[in-house]
Amino acid sequence: MGRLSACLPARLCLPALIAFCTFWRIPGLADPPWLNDEGVYASVGRALLHGEKLYRQVWENKPPAIYLINAAAEQAAGSTHVIAAMRLFALIASIGALGAVYRLVVAQRGPGPALLSVVLAGIGLDLPLIDGTEANAEIFVAA
Repeated sequence: MGRLSACLPARLCLPALIAFCTFWRIPGLADPPWLNDEGVYASVGRALLHGEKLYRQVWENKPPAIYLINAAAEQAAGSTHVIAAMRLFALIASIGALGAVYRLVVAQRGPGPALLSVVLAGIGLDLPLIDGTEANAEIFVAA
């Protein structure tokens, strides 16, 4: 991490890393729902908007927050863009999680290990090759 700190002023390292991780997610905002979970979450969220009762009339095995977030995304963006809106919410959750990782590690280990932790967390949370760009429930729990 010494080279990264040498290339950028210290106050710009974290925003640069978060921007880099954000750029990994941007192309996926317009992708179709490759992961079936996104479609299920959107369908359950839509059913909730139409008055169905969760776990009585419509069922899935995740906690209710992911369905409520999907319902809110559909109300905000419409049914055509619910997946893109959810991926935007996931991007915001990712940025929050990366910021939290930095703050937690910098308090215990210092800025170098904290920046390395943000890189590793960014790979896990945002890398498209491992479905990191999907709006799955885990990104919201991580945040």
